[in-house]
Amino acid sequence: RADRSMDRRGALIEAGLAPDRADYILRRESEVRYEAMQAVFEARNAGESVDRFSPNMNPEAILRNEIGDTDYERYLEANGRPTTVGISSVMASSPAEQAGLQSGDEIVGYDGDRVFSSFELMQLTMAGGEGNVVIDVVRDGSPMQIVVPRGPIGVEIGRFRGR
Repeated sequence: RADRSMDRRGALIEAGLAPDRADYILRRESEVRYEAMQAVFEARNAGESVDRFSPNMNPEAILRNEIGDTDYERYLEANGRPTTVGISSVMASSPAEQAGLQSGDEIVGYDGDRVFSSFELMQLTMAGGEGNVVIDVVRDGSPMQIVVPRGPIGVEIGRFRGR
């Protein structure tokens, strides 16, 4: 376990984090996971329902909120996890097709919010509201912005590893 922890610390440092920041992130990662377990335990013992999609029950969301998007991206990279949402296909007649999104595009933002996972993208697109939103996309290494109506955009998510 100590070797794995040192490997993860080294990977965080290699990803651009200062050693003390890497130590802090590893400690907070462990703490927020335990806190989420404890919250589930307490809710179940009290006979309450557990909303696993609540940000308070999501250790990743808590950690991201505490360390910020820049360090969270480094954290994901150091752990070999995607930092973008890859599009494997675009649905016919969808807002994505009409706006010009393509297979292979990588979504990095939705309506000004940084997006790291398909779950986050789904939450944002289903949040409701009216009007248009800007989607930040990387295509063949070049950033671009595409405007679509708020709501489901009509893409299938691929297994891209991100940047």
